[in-house]
Amino acid sequence: MIGNHLIADAVVQAGGIAVITAKSYGATNMVALHSSRSALMQRSVRVVGPADRIVVVYRGVERESYSCMPNCERRITVGDTANYFSANLGQVGTLNAQAQGQK
Repeated sequence: MIGNHLIADAVVQAGGIAVITAKSYGATNMVALHSSRSALMQRSVRVVGPADRIVVVYRGVERESYSCMPNCERRITVGDTANYFSANLGQVGTLNAQAQGQK
């Protein structure tokens, strides 16, 4: 299980191999459970990007963050302007729903 699916996601493959996929920058936790629901492992998961490729744009007090590797793309960062943050969060939710075959 992954605590915050906006940061990372996990899929268990055959043989009990877990594949962790980064989705955005930040930190979350991961818990592996036994079939009896007892915890086998608890770990922190931290997704980071290269610090020299992050661009923060200020327009007065408005703030927007971009990840520029190799092309500049919007990223979800706590502290960005509410409208910018919400728009990005909505797009991530739509993308995840489409990837899972939902409408």
